[in-house]
Amino acid sequence: MGLFSFLRNKKYNAEDSLPQTNSERWLATACAIWSEYCGGSWKYIGGYEKNSRNIKMLKKVLNNDWCITTQYDGVSIINFILNAEIKNEKDEIKLAFDYTCGINICGRMFLCNYITKDEYVKLTTPFALLLQEKYHSWEEFCQGYIEGTKLESDVAGNTKEFETAYAKLTALSDNPYEIDWNLPF
Repeated sequence: MGLFSFLRNKKYNAEDSLPQTNSERWLATACAIWSEYCGGSWKYIGGYEKNSRNIKMLKKVLNNDWCITTQYDGVSIINFILNAEIKNEKDEIKLAFDYTCGINICGRMFLCNYITKDEYVKLTTPFALLLQEKYHSWEEFCQGYIEGTKLESDVAGNTKEFETAYAKLTALSDNPYEIDWNLPF
């Protein structure tokens, strides 16, 4: 077996993509609606189990949607989202969606081995703190997130699917929103 064949067939431990700390759980929960909407799972950082097939798919998504092919590209996008000026009411309404997008991008960068799990937490903590400052509960945040989808051109017509994903998540016996909204970071 050649080196490239070995690397392409590398086995990953599913545990690597599961949140291990409360901070990681909170961050994965913030992305739960998006993860379910995309056909992934709220239980994983970045919405997917870390395996060769998902890494290949997520690298394509990061490249096609965000022009991210390196750590530098990803951190540049994250900083852009984090520092974007709020110019109007539309920007204000989209905050939950936009900041969660930043968290999700970092999760996918982690899954694609562009950043470590520690870097994932470090890069996403500012988003979490801003979300906690703006919203006062998971319910308020999720409603803000769903409202934000109405203004996001790529998904504006799919708001009902986001509402359905949220309803499904809140009905689960292991409801992800049981984690404390005000978790210290």
